Amino acid sequence: MPEQPIMPEQIALNDGSAIPQLGLGVWQVDQDITADVVGWGIEAGYRLIDT
Repeated sequence: MPEQPIMPEQIALNDGSAIPQLGLGVWQVDQDITADVVGWGIEAGYRLIDT
């Protein structure tokens, strides 16, 4: 079984929720491949996707 990716800890927000410290930015990624890039990011362990 493959190892789970190790991602940085999360940051607590003022309302008590938390977000990952590290996100994947796809703002300037070509629209033709954005879905693939997001999928690969999720496979790699990203949980914050910044569009």
